[in-house]
Amino acid sequence: MHATFMQAEIPPAPTVHTAFVQTEIPPVPTPLPPIIQSRTLLTSMPPPFTSQAPKFKGRDVRLFLSQFNGHADGAGLTDAERCARISSYCTPKIQDVVQTLPQIAARDWIGVQNQIYQLYDPEGRRDKYSRMDLVRFSGKSRKIRNATEYAQY
Repeated sequence: MHATFMQAEIPPAPTVHTAFVQTEIPPVPTPLPPIIQSRTLLTSMPPPFTSQAPKFKGRDVRLFLSQFNGHADGAGLTDAERCARISSYCTPKIQDVVQTLPQIAARDWIGVQNQIYQLYDPEGRRDKYSRMDLVRFSGKSRKIRNATEYAQY
């Protein structure tokens, strides 16, 4: 009896795996642009004839334009937008006048302001008196010397 042995293939030695070492360099994150903080926050114009809105009734033109420009600056309005909106803050009679100004059609804000000053404050009047005005006025007044003059006063 003769036995034949078959040679079996011997499997190769198992491969020993060690911890993988990452050889790739991770991508560098792209920096985001810096956040630019604005010091000015835009606000909207107050609706006409509300408590916060400037109102023009033909008097105190300097105060009105100062308030209107303050709100318009805060809202970031352009000169053309100021020209378009100013009549909304005026009484109906004044609206009719302001809307017919040629400077409104030309969107010339400086011209609009100058024309409003000429129409409603031609002499550049001040709304309040200074201390010197009061001193001058009191110097011009007569003194009351007796009861008869007081009664006439």
